[in-house]
Amino acid sequence: MTMRAIAYARVSTEQQATDDKTSLSEQLLAVRKYAESHGYEIVEEIAEEMSGRRQDTEGLEKIRDAADSGRIAAVLVYKWNRLARTVARFESLMLEMKLAGVDIVSLDGQSNATATGRMFNRLMAVFSEYQRDDLVETMQQGKRGLARQGRIVPSRFAPYGFEYDREMRAYRVDEERMETVRALFRMVGAEGQALWAVKRAFDAAGVPTTKGAPHWHTTTFRDMIFNDAYRPHTPEELRAMVEAGNLAPDVLAGLDAGRSPGIAWYNRHKVETTPDGRQIKMPKPREEWIAVPVSESGIPREWVEAARERLRDNVKPSDAGYRSWNLKPFGYCECGARLKPHTVRRPTGLHFYYVCAAHRRGKAPCPHAKYHPAVDTEERVSGFVLRLIEDPDVLREQVEAQAAREKDGLRDTRRRIGALAQRLAEADAERDRYNRLYARGKLSDAEYDAYTAELDARKATTEEELGRLGDARRHVEHLDRLPALVEEYLRDLPYLMGREPVIRDYELVGHDYEPGAPPRTLTPDSIRHLTQEELAEKRRGAEAQRSERFGWLYGALGLRVVAHKGGTLEVSWGGGVCKLEDLPTTTRARTRGTTPSCSRV
Repeated sequence: MTMRAIAYARVSTEQQATDDKTSLSEQLLAVRKYAESHGYEIVEEIAEEMSGRRQDTEGLEKIRDAADSGRIAAVLVYKWNRLARTVARFESLMLEMKLAGVDIVSLDGQSNATATGRMFNRLMAVFSEYQRDDLVETMQQGKRGLARQGRIVPSRFAPYGFEYDREMRAYRVDEERMETVRALFRMVGAEGQALWAVKRAFDAAGVPTTKGAPHWHTTTFRDMIFNDAYRPHTPEELRAMVEAGNLAPDVLAGLDAGRSPGIAWYNRHKVETTPDGRQIKMPKPREEWIAVPVSESGIPREWVEAARERLRDNVKPSDAGYRSWNLKPFGYCECGARLKPHTVRRPTGLHFYYVCAAHRRGKAPCPHAKYHPAVDTEERVSGFVLRLIEDPDVLREQVEAQAAREKDGLRDTRRRIGALAQRLAEADAERDRYNRLYARGKLSDAEYDAYTAELDARKATTEEELGRLGDARRHVEHLDRLPALVEEYLRDLPYLMGREPVIRDYELVGHDYEPGAPPRTLTPDSIRHLTQEELAEKRRGAEAQRSERFGWLYGALGLRVVAHKGGTLEVSWGGGVCKLEDLPTTTRARTRGTTPSCSRV
C-alpha cells in the first residue's frame, strides 16, 4: 500500500545550501530514492534555508497543516537534526505528528515506533544540540579573543561614518559620511539644536541614512551621540580601561602617542533564546566588556560632551508616569496610521495630545495630521459609549462574539496542552522502564544516571511550558463564564465609568476600624495628611483603574475611532458607525446626554 508523504530538507546557511554533501538537492535526492524503494508517494517537497533552532518556520507549519488535514501519512527527512536542533523542539514535533497519526521517517535513524528507536533518536537529538552549542561557544571564544587583540569583530553594520577594513580588521573613517556625523554633533552640542531640528534639516537636504531609508529617526541620532566610537578618549581614560580589565595592555602600548581614539565596545550583551524561539538581549557586567580602539572621528570632545549633557536633560515623558491613554489601542488617523500619544512640556504644565504616528515618525507629512487634545477626545468617545450601552443588547452581543473569537483562537493552545500532558505521561512511563532495566542489571550506574538526567531535564522543560499555557487554559474557563457576568457588569458599568474618583488628601492612622463599632472621633493624632507625591500616586492609580475599565469595554465593542483633521470623530463598533462632530465646549455641554444620529449595521 502506497503512503502519501512530504519530503523535507533544511540547511542553516547559504554555504551549506551549495555544498555538494549537504545541499538541499542532495537531501531531497536521497529522500526520493528512499521513498521509491519503500512504497511512499511524495505529494510535496519542502526545502528551507533556516536555523534549526526555530520551530515556527514556514515549512514546518506546512507540515503541521498537512498532518492536521489528514493529507499525509508520513514525513521523510534526510537526518533527524533537519527537523530540530534542540531536544525540546524535537520532542514537541514528534508528539504533534504522533497525535495527528503521522510517522516521521529519517534515513539516518531508527523507527520512532519502538522504545529502542525512540531512545536512540532522542540521544541523537541530544548530541545534535550539544554539537551546535559547542560550535557556537567555540566561535564566541574566537571572537572575544580577536576583540582582546584590538581587532574589530565585523557585524552587519559599521557605525555610521566608519567602514570595515577586512585586511586590517579595523574601522577606517568614511570622510563623506563622517561629515554628516560631525554636523549632528555640531548642531546638537555646539549650537544647542533639538534632535527634531536635525532630522528636518537632514531630511530636507537628502542626507543618506544609516540603512538607506528615506527619512532619519531621532532615536538614531540619540544612539550615535552616546556611541563611544565617536568620542575622543584621553590617555587617562584608556589606562583606566586597562586597570578595569576592558583593554589589553599590549593593545594600549600599540596605540600612537598623542592620539585620542574612539572605543568600539564588544561583549556587552549576551543573547538568550526562549523556549518559543524569541531571542532576548541581556546586559553583561561591565568588567566583561572588551574595548577596541578605533580611528579618531575628528569630532571635538567638547561637542560630544555638550550633546550628551543636552540629551540627559531631555527625558521623554513616560506614559505610565503621567496618565493613562485609553484610546491608544483604538485610535486611528484618516490616513490609516495609528494615533500616537504625545506629551508637550510647557511653562503652564504638561499638555497631552493624540497625533498621527506616521506624521510623528517623519516618514512623510500626513495631510490629515492634527494634534487632538487627549482629554477632550477621550471624553467625547467615553460619553458616546456610555450612552450607547444604555441599550444592553449591544454590549451583550459583542461580548459573546468576542468570547467566541478568543476561544476559537485558543484552539491550538488547548491542543498543545493535551500534547504536553501526554508527553509527561510518556516520560513517567519511560522512567518506569529505565527503573526496571536498572533493577535487572541491564543498565550500568552511569547509563542509568545519564538516561534519567536527560529524562528529568526534558520533563522539567515540559512542565515549565505547561505552566505557561495554564494561563491560557484559565482564560478559556473565564471566557466560558463571561456571558453570565455580562448582566451584572451592565448594571454597574455606567456607575463605574461615570463617577469621579474620591481622592482624600489624608489617611487615618492608629487602630483599625471594625464593622459595627461606634463612629470614631477624628483628632489631629488620628489623621496623617498625604504628601503631594502620595496624592499624585493615588490619582494616577484611580485614573488607571477607570482607564482599564474603558479599555475592556472598548475592546468588547470592537471599537475603532478615526480622528479627522476637522475635529470629527468617526466611531465604529460591531453594531454600527457614528460621527461625532467637533462642537464648541459650551454647545457640547448643552447636548451632553443626547445621542447623535448613527447608522447601525
